[in-house]
Amino acid sequence: MPSTTFLVFNVQITLSLVLMALATRWYLWPHLRAMTQQQALVAPLLASSIRYMGLLFLVPTITPGMPSEFAVPTAYGDLAAGLLALVAVFANRAGHRLGVPLAWAYVVLGGGDLAWGFLQGFRYFLWDHLDGAWTYIVFGAPLVIVALGTTVALLRAPKPA
Repeated sequence: MPSTTFLVFNVQITLSLVLMALATRWYLWPHLRAMTQQQALVAPLLASSIRYMGLLFLVPTITPGMPSEFAVPTAYGDLAAGLLALVAVFANRAGHRLGVPLAWAYVVLGGGDLAWGFLQGFRYFLWDHLDGAWTYIVFGAPLVIVALGTTVALLRAPKPA
């Protein structure tokens, strides 16, 4: 039988994901589709830039007992992905020709890092080590997932300028 902590964590992260996906689909998506591709990419990439918060996995008072095998690569992978998303924000906002390729680079590298982090999170029982990081994870991870999905959708179906 799964622990109560595991169940609560998964219910909260799932509901956060559903709520963010609905809000994005109902309220943000219509506005994004009215913009050029590069203008529209700024919003989800900006939301993805929050991944610098993954550095919290390196703070033992926030994530007590977190195995370093999970904490170190996840923290620095999140930081790198967040910085890549931020560079893509500036490039797309400026209409630079590298904006779209940088967004694709974020999708590939950031998506891979996110998938790896989730798999490792289950391996190391992430939910048992969150302490002060709980709220960020149940809010931040769904935000990043929805933003990543929105970025992919915008890249796959560009609207002509």
